[in-house]
Amino acid sequence: MAHFDVRCTDRYKPHMAAIGYPLREEVFEYVHRRGGVQYVPFDLAAYVKDLLPRYNGEAEGTFSKIDLLLTPAMRIALYGDLRVSVLSRGSWFLPGEPILTVRGPSALGSHVEPTLLWLHYPIQLATLALVDPDRFAAEVRVVTCEGQRDVVRRVCESLGISMPKVEVDSVAYHRRVYDRAKKLVEIVESGDRLFEVGMRSATCMEQHEIALRACAAAGIRKTSNIYLADKLGMEAVGTMGHEHVQRFGDDEAAFRAARDRSPGPATFLLDTTDTLRSGLPAALLLRKENDRGDWFRFDSGDIAAQLRKAHVVCLAAGLRGRYILEDGFDDERVSEFEMIRKELKIDAEDQRYGVGGWLIAGPSGTSLTRDAVQAVYKLSFTRGRPTMKFGDGGKKSVPGDPVIWRRVVGAPERSPFGVIAQRGEKIQTGFVQLTDREAIEGDVFFREGLVRAKRGLTLRPGMSSETKTLVQVLSDERRRTIHELGVRAREMTG
Repeated sequence: MAHFDVRCTDRYKPHMAAIGYPLREEVFEYVHRRGGVQYVPFDLAAYVKDLLPRYNGEAEGTFSKIDLLLTPAMRIALYGDLRVSVLSRGSWFLPGEPILTVRGPSALGSHVEPTLLWLHYPIQLATLALVDPDRFAAEVRVVTCEGQRDVVRRVCESLGISMPKVEVDSVAYHRRVYDRAKKLVEIVESGDRLFEVGMRSATCMEQHEIALRACAAAGIRKTSNIYLADKLGMEAVGTMGHEHVQRFGDDEAAFRAARDRSPGPATFLLDTTDTLRSGLPAALLLRKENDRGDWFRFDSGDIAAQLRKAHVVCLAAGLRGRYILEDGFDDERVSEFEMIRKELKIDAEDQRYGVGGWLIAGPSGTSLTRDAVQAVYKLSFTRGRPTMKFGDGGKKSVPGDPVIWRRVVGAPERSPFGVIAQRGEKIQTGFVQLTDREAIEGDVFFREGLVRAKRGLTLRPGMSSETKTLVQVLSDERRRTIHELGVRAREMTG
C-alpha cells in the first residue's frame, strides 16, 4: 500500500532530517485556521498510525538516487513510533484549535505531514454532510478518482448515512490540470523554472498522480512528491520548511546548517521569524561569508515588496540574486512576478516558482480544499522547549504541547467555548479537557455544535494563562533576535 511507503512524503522532509536532528523528541500540531465549527469523523490516532512508514529496502534506494542517504539515526527515527493525542471521533472543534498532536522523533513527526494534511477533506465532508446534506451530495457528485470516492465512502460509513451517487471523471480532471500547467509554462517560457508543490493539497495519492501526469505532459517535470517522482520519472525537488528554522532557534543558525551540511547551493526560507528584519539579513550575512549561489525563498506577506528589497541589497553587496517564490501562486500571480522580474532585470533562470493548490485542488471541482480551512501542521516543541512560527501576514502557530479545554454547563457566562491550554495545566472552573477523552455528552458545545455550524457562526478559542505566557516569552525572544541580528548586519556592511 502506497501510504506505508517511506517515499510518500515531500523531498524537503528527509533533507531537513539529514541536516537537522532526526532523533530529537518534538511535538507537531494539526490545526484548521478557519472554516467555522467542524466535526471529527474518524479515530484520528488510528489515522495517524496508518500513515507511519514501513521498512522497504527497495524504496530506500530511491533516496540515494536523489542524493539523500538515510543515516542510521534517520532509519531509527523513520521506522519508530509516535505518541498521538487527539480529539475523539464525534467531537466538534473551532478554527485555531489543535485537534491532534504527535510526539516522537523529529524525522518521523515531520515525515507524515503531507499525507496527514489530507485529513482536511474528510473533515470538511463530514461537517457538510451533517450541516447541509443536499450540498454534500452536490459536492461529491463528481470526483477526480476512485481514491477520492473511497474517502467519500469512508465518511458516509463513519456517519452511518447512505452514500449519494458519486461519479468518477479522471479524464476531465487531467485535462483541467494540464490546461493550467500549460498556461504556466507559456508564461515563464520554460517548464524548468516551475515545480509542483501540491501534494498536501490533494485528497489522496491517486488524485495527485493524475495531476502530476498532466503536469509532466504540459512540461512541468519537477515535483516535491518523492514517491510519484520515482514512479513517473520526474525530478524530486525541495527547499526548506519553517520547522527547520524553529529547530535551530534562529534564522542564521538554521541557514548555516543548511549550507554547511549539504552540497551545492542552499535555499534560505526567509519568513519564519520575519522576512526583511531577520531572514534576509541572516541570509546576506552567510552569503557574504561564503557565497555558493544560494537561493532566497519567499513564502508569505508582501512578496513583491520583499523581492524588490532583497534584490536591491543583493546588488549593493555584489551578490547574484536568486529567488524561489511560493505561497498561493496561480497564473495571474506568476504573470505579475514575471513583470517584476523583467523590471528588476533578474535573469530568468534566477527566479523560479513553486505552485501547489492552484494546480492540484483548483481544477478538482470541489470547494472543500485545504485552503478553504487553511489546514496546517506545525512544529510546536523542540530543543526541550516550546516554539512557534511567526512569519509575515500574521500566520502564528500555537506553541508548546497544546490540549483543548471545552466549556460545559455551569461555566461563567461569556467565557469562550474552547480554550487552548498546555498539557498538565490545571483545568479552570466550568471547563473539562476534551483532548484524549470521549466526546462529552454534557458539553455545551457538543450539543450545540451542529446548530452553530448550520448558522455559520464564527467562533475562536481563547488561550489559557500558560499558553499566553509562552506566546509572550517567544514573542519577546523574537524581538531580541531581530534587534541583535540587525546590529550584526549593520556592523558587517558598515
